[in-house]
Amino acid sequence: MQHTDLALASKGIFERQIEPKEATIVLLPVCWDATTSYHAGTAGGPAAIAAASHQLDFFDWQWGHYIDRGIYLDAELISQTWELNEPGRKASEDVRAGGRKAESARAEVNMLSQEINDLVEKRTEYWLQRGKLVALVGGDHASPFGYVKALSKQNSEFGILHIDAHYDYRDSYEGFTHSHASIMRNLSQLPSVKGFAHVGIRDFCQEEYDFATQTKAKSWLGPHIANRLFAGESWKTLCSEIVAALPQNVYVSLDVDGLDPAFCPSTGTPVPGGLSYDQMIYLIEAIDSSGKTVVGFDLSEVSPSRDGSQWDENVGARLLYKLCGLYLRSQNKF
Repeated sequence: MQHTDLALASKGIFERQIEPKEATIVLLPVCWDATTSYHAGTAGGPAAIAAASHQLDFFDWQWGHYIDRGIYLDAELISQTWELNEPGRKASEDVRAGGRKAESARAEVNMLSQEINDLVEKRTEYWLQRGKLVALVGGDHASPFGYVKALSKQNSEFGILHIDAHYDYRDSYEGFTHSHASIMRNLSQLPSVKGFAHVGIRDFCQEEYDFATQTKAKSWLGPHIANRLFAGESWKTLCSEIVAALPQNVYVSLDVDGLDPAFCPSTGTPVPGGLSYDQMIYLIEAIDSSGKTVVGFDLSEVSPSRDGSQWDENVGARLLYKLCGLYLRSQNKF
């Protein structure tokens, strides 16, 4: 993580440095990528997004200036999660190297993953108890587990809209029980979670496909979306199907590798295909138009651009701002 990113993150997000009492939404930045199995770097995503966010224009031509409702970044969590990520990342590298250290290193990653989950759960509960809307910015896609667990105590039932290149339904991956590749499998065990709508999925194993089939998860796979659009169907039609498949209460989980890699090429596990930025914004607006209630969201797997262009974090900041607008409007806060 760049020191400049940390410095800018400490100045808040979206060009505003506000006090918590002024905020309607609190964003939890979780700097964690110890389970990332391909390209590391998503731990630096939250601070990089915060740094890039200061150059956005905040007038939404459809929704207005929802920045004025107050969006607060819990910057203290950046350093807390980063301190856990550093030994976790080293241990995960020891697992992949094999040898005598591998088993003890695997156990260390699983222990640190639980610490992250507990920390995020407690921090979520802290802000919920103070009447705040809470959202999460990862980090790898394992980051939101504690957050969703806390939300599940407040909401008796909700469905998950999951935009991703992967199902994330593995029982474990590389022996990591809270892997980025297992987050949806783990969330499915929470009693409040009442089903999934998976969008953009295009890279998965037999185990995940079988689990999705057995649990009757609803899926709009990437190749199926492409084929239907090529055959002349509209994205509006597909979005209407997706939104209709969700219950009244919705949790949105957006892993940026669900987008075409042109938009976030530095993400940890990029896959060809995926949604365009405009398609993603249209889907967000379709949720808003539906009158569904958004109970929370995460934006995960943004990694600082490896070429220094800040393109990934620029896209991430814009998606984050739009998701904040959706959340505020859904909760009648704007």
